Amino acid sequence: MSMLAIEPGIPALRICEVIKIDKGAASRSLSQLQRADLVTFKARDSDPRKKKWSLSAKGYRIHDSILAEALKREELLLDGIEQDDLEAFLRAMRAMSLNVEKLK
Repeated sequence: MSMLAIEPGIPALRICEVIKIDKGAASRSLSQLQRADLVTFKARDSDPRKKKWSLSAKGYRIHDSILAEALKREELLLDGIEQDDLEAFLRAMRAMSLNVEKLK
């Protein structure tokens, strides 16, 4: 849902590339979101199988409520952590994330 909020009109392939999930998982998730009326899509005239997905109004409401709760929880988690320590932690996490590719 966050990818759809960040990039409305996004194709499923782009979602897969950014959040590193396989096409099947993305397709199943989008289908579930569609059944719940949380997303809409526009099919391309040249290839109706290629869809551009967006959040519906209901989807944005749910996204926004989840985001608000996540930000509250993040604030609680970060309470008492110095900015320098947080930046060092994030640098280490980014490096480890890049190294995951070496594990494959």
